[in-house]
Amino acid sequence: MEYIGIQKKNGGVVEALQQAILSGQIPAGTEMTQNELAESLGVSRMPVREALMILEYQGLIIRLPNNRIKAADLTEETLRQILALGAQLERQAMRALPQDAMLAGDEMLQHRTLRTVLPYPLHRKLLESIQETYIAFAVSARPAPVNDRLARLLMLDRQGSPDVLDAWNTYEEELLHLILTIRSQYAGTETH
Repeated sequence: MEYIGIQKKNGGVVEALQQAILSGQIPAGTEMTQNELAESLGVSRMPVREALMILEYQGLIIRLPNNRIKAADLTEETLRQILALGAQLERQAMRALPQDAMLAGDEMLQHRTLRTVLPYPLHRKLLESIQETYIAFAVSARPAPVNDRLARLLMLDRQGSPDVLDAWNTYEEELLHLILTIRSQYAGTETH
C-alpha cells in the first residue's frame, strides 16, 4: 500500500482517510487492514481504529470479516441519494431556523443551528454525518453563487412559493455536479 502520510493534528487520520477515499487515492473496492492503513499513515493502529468507526458511519468504508475493510464505491447514484436525504433534512431544519441566523449570512452558524433545531437525535446525527462528509469533500470549493442561490431558495421556501420544489431539486443537481466535478479533478479525469 502506498504511503499516505498525515499532518499531526486532532482528527488528522479521519481527514487523511476521507481525502484518500474521496479523491480515489484509495480506489473504491480496495480491501485493506488496520495495520496496512496505520503503516501507510505513519501512525499506530488505535487512531486508525477510531477513524474507521467514523468512516463506516459516514458510509466511506465497509467492514469485512477478519478485521479487513473495503473502500465504499461512491457511485453517482449513491451521492445522489446522500444529497437527497441531506437536502430533505436541511429543508425541514431551515424552516425552523430563526430568521436572524439566515440574514447573518454565516454559513457555519446556519449549519450549527440546523443541528440544534432538529427534533430527534437520530436526525441530528444523520445530518451531522452527511454534512461532515460533504464538507470534507466539497465545501471549500463551492463557489459564492451557490451560496447566494441557497439564500434565495430559503427565502422562496419561507414565502411558500409554488416553484420552490423545482428550485430545491435544481440546487441538489448543481451540488451533485459540483461534487462529481471536484471528485473527477482529484482523480485526474474530467466530468461533462
